[in-house]
Amino acid sequence: THSQRSHTNPILHHSNNKGKRRRCNIVIAMAKLMCLCFIILAIAVAVSADECEGDRQDMIKECGQYTKWPAEPKLDPSKACCVVWQKANIPCLCAGLTKEKEKIWCMEKVGYVANFCKKPFPHGYKCGSYTFPPLA
Repeated sequence: THSQRSHTNPILHHSNNKGKRRRCNIVIAMAKLMCLCFIILAIAVAVSADECEGDRQDMIKECGQYTKWPAEPKLDPSKACCVVWQKANIPCLCAGLTKEKEKIWCMEKVGYVANFCKKPFPHGYKCGSYTFPPLA
C-alpha cells in the first residue's frame, strides 16, 4: 500500500498535462491575437497620419496664399483650393494645428475659404485653439 501511494495515477497525470497544455495554447493564442491587434492599430494610425499629412501639403500648396496673415484682404480662393478643401480631412488638420502654426495661418481667412468653398465650419467648431463663430 505504501508503494501505491507514492505512485501517481498515470491517467490523472496525463489529463493534468493536457489541461496545462490547453491553458498554454490559449495563452499563446491570446498573445498572438494581441500582437495582431497592435499591428492593425499601428497601421491604422500610420495611414491616417499619412492621409492628414497629404491633405496638409495640398492645403499649403493650393490654399496657402489665401489663408496666411494679414487678415485683410480676404481673397476668393482658386478652384484648385476649393477642390482640396472639399476632400480634406478637416478634423485631422485641425487636430494638428498648433499655436505656432496659428501664427502663420489666419483663422479668419481659413473660415472665409471654408465658406467660399461651400464646406464651412459649424458654429462653435474648434480648430487648434480657435473657435469658429456663427456663420454670418
